[in-house]
Amino acid sequence: MRRLPVWGLTVAVVVACGELFAPPLSTATLSVVPVYEDVAVLLDNAFQLRIVVERESEGTFEEVTTVTVALDPETGEASAEIDVVLLQSPEKFRIGLRVERVSDGAVLFEGFDFVEVTEQTTDEPSAVEIEVTYVYLPAASIEIDPKEATLLEGATLQFTTVTRDADGNEIDVPVGFALANPEHESILDVNRLSGEATALQAIAETPVFVVASTKDEVPVEDTARVYVCSPTVVGPVRFLEVSPTTHTFTLLGEELQLVATGQDLCNNQIPDPDVDWSSSASDVLPVSAAGVARARDNGAATATATLTADASVSATTGDLTVQIPEGSLQGIVRRQEDSSPVAGVELVLTDVFGRERRATTGADGAYLFTNVLAGPNYTLDVNAATLPPITVLVSDQGRTVEIVGDATSDAPETLIRKANIPIFTQVSATSVTVGGEIEVTLFADMSEVAPALGALTAAITWSDAVLRYVAGSFEAVASWDGIIENPAVPGQLTLVAVSTNGVADDVVTVARFRLRANAAGSTTVMPVATELGTIDSDGVSYDLLQLGNVTFAGSDVVSN
Repeated sequence: MRRLPVWGLTVAVVVACGELFAPPLSTATLSVVPVYEDVAVLLDNAFQLRIVVERESEGTFEEVTTVTVALDPETGEASAEIDVVLLQSPEKFRIGLRVERVSDGAVLFEGFDFVEVTEQTTDEPSAVEIEVTYVYLPAASIEIDPKEATLLEGATLQFTTVTRDADGNEIDVPVGFALANPEHESILDVNRLSGEATALQAIAETPVFVVASTKDEVPVEDTARVYVCSPTVVGPVRFLEVSPTTHTFTLLGEELQLVATGQDLCNNQIPDPDVDWSSSASDVLPVSAAGVARARDNGAATATATLTADASVSATTGDLTVQIPEGSLQGIVRRQEDSSPVAGVELVLTDVFGRERRATTGADGAYLFTNVLAGPNYTLDVNAATLPPITVLVSDQGRTVEIVGDATSDAPETLIRKANIPIFTQVSATSVTVGGEIEVTLFADMSEVAPALGALTAAITWSDAVLRYVAGSFEAVASWDGIIENPAVPGQLTLVAVSTNGVADDVVTVARFRLRANAAGSTTVMPVATELGTIDSDGVSYDLLQLGNVTFAGSDVVSN
């Protein structure tokens, strides 16, 4: 296929005549050869060249012959030899050329010129050039781009178009641009020839329609919509965004605040739009009217914010995943007077959503809840007596709550709960030369305890033959009565705190002290006995609160 110039087509017409003394009725041969340049308009074997030869007769022209020649599909070229009869010499002919589409006769190029044909003394042909001009094919469709746009005041936008013929081929035809409503000229200025648009004045919620149309006898058109914007002119909410778009919940009852933000048609931000929240799986992740998502069960869900004033405007998060590990809750119920186990006691474990699970103590007074989703604020009822909130965490041995009290009483204050508070030490160095010093830090892990620590007594031991006590320091988290080195028991240090104000879920630093290497050897600095006094939490007093299931961790030290 070839591309023809849109500005014109040159055709060489060659005339060959008979001999000089030919009879009055002689025959001339016209050789028509079109010449193409490699630009712009597309031609292929769907087009043909039509040549019309007309003779002048008393001021009018009568058709002599018409020849149709196929175009070469590779080059777009065509040629033809046409015989005409000369009634006189010279004789005037009008030659018309058309490049037309085979399917419907639509003309792509056309033109004509007058040619005087004379008898010649030689057989050498005479060439005549005929200029033809590009004729626009009728467009069947037009597409304007972009179809919709927003422009800030003073900004410009270039509209472009694609026109196609009835066969769906792209064609190059003149296109004009105009405003559908001339009254919008104060909002948007559009160049009628180039399609360049300039935003002049922002008016909220006022669309300006730009029409692109062809210049055919039966024009086709397409329309674009433009909004002229300004940060100071804000329209109603037309779009919503929600954040965060993804999240993973790992604790039962864990909450996430979802936030919806609105935008008007000009993308101006509108905070706190009135929306209605919903969840795709409320059994997994319910969402409150305030947009708070709360983990209820393992699974995945999405949350959707819908504009209250217009339900067609909404936004949805990505996957909000609930992956809560499972733990266990176990313990034993004992009588207060003799600490003997109590069988047949019903316990009710209730989570933050009010879902209940029940267990009954066995002959040894023990109870067990398995596959408990990890999370805070469980309540445990023992014969209708409610303990303070419990946090169930994941551990190999499970969470232990030991209950001591009158198993038939409804009074919670008669129940004594044993906490699970690991106590451990950390040393500044695990190897020291004789005469050198190390610093020892004592920690209490509060991660499984709701209230702060009460009075605490801790005993730390080590081998006095290897290490000797030097001095101790007090931490800001505790108000200490003192650090006492027991003279009767070398290698033992007693720490007494009347109160510690560590916060639940913290690892509390209790004390620091220094030990000096006395001789070569190895020893472990180990907390061996700890005891809690009274704790007042949630308005309920618990006397004789002691550590249960405590894992004492020590630090090994080698003296060289």
